[in-house]
Amino acid sequence: MLLLLLSARTAPRASPIAARASPIVASEFARASDLLKVGEKVSAQDIVNVLGRWSSFKDFESVGKLPKMDKLFDKDGKPLPGVKFKPLSPSGIDSAGGRKVEYSDYYDEGTNSMKQDPRPTPQRRGFALRRGLTQRYWHNENVPLLKFKSMSLAKAVGSSVAEMNRMPINELAADIVFDAIAQSQSGIIQRELCDERRASYEAADGTFDASQFQSDLAAARFNVAKGYAIFPGIPTLIQGYLFVRLDGFNAAIDYFENTMRVLNS
Repeated sequence: MLLLLLSARTAPRASPIAARASPIVASEFARASDLLKVGEKVSAQDIVNVLGRWSSFKDFESVGKLPKMDKLFDKDGKPLPGVKFKPLSPSGIDSAGGRKVEYSDYYDEGTNSMKQDPRPTPQRRGFALRRGLTQRYWHNENVPLLKFKSMSLAKAVGSSVAEMNRMPINELAADIVFDAIAQSQSGIIQRELCDERRASYEAADGTFDASQFQSDLAAARFNVAKGYAIFPGIPTLIQGYLFVRLDGFNAAIDYFENTMRVLNS
């Protein structure tokens, strides 16, 4: 029965560029959190459209709002003299100085929760700078601002650079790329490791190394599964999700009716 349910697949989101015959073009990719890959998927063109716009974290950190925000910090990521931020942390500890301070305006003490998304804040940016991290948020936010430049990557999915530049960035694909780079669902990754893994997604001839990308995505999926496994009841929740997601009730009825027809024949 379980095998019957797992045989179902969700159709991938279609790309605006018509796919040309190629094993790479036929590849599909899902989020690391989609352990059984039954949810929405994106095409190799969508993934390449993200990868072809940057080769280093410096590329997507040099556009958009970040250049202005980074002027608030010195080369070590510490606020410049006269620049002060209330901490985002509910602990009330200033991560830069280790002293008790007031809560940030982003934090609601009454509900013990953030009032708004802390990811684009200068506090979070300073934290990342001090620790040599690059953020998923700014990757996803700024990659659409960059031009597609790689002729080899475009060719790998049967397209031209001009075609890829006309193709909008698929938000799901941007998240999947960062899943692979972080080998997890994490919103941060060491800068050096980010560039190292990004480089590994290009073969020696500059084309898309789909196998390496899939390998890192599989590692991300494994790490997500390990995280889920430490919580009791997760397997039951996954089974329940699959039962609903794959229309298990109707599948069970069909299976029962087919079995009865065989027994009565």
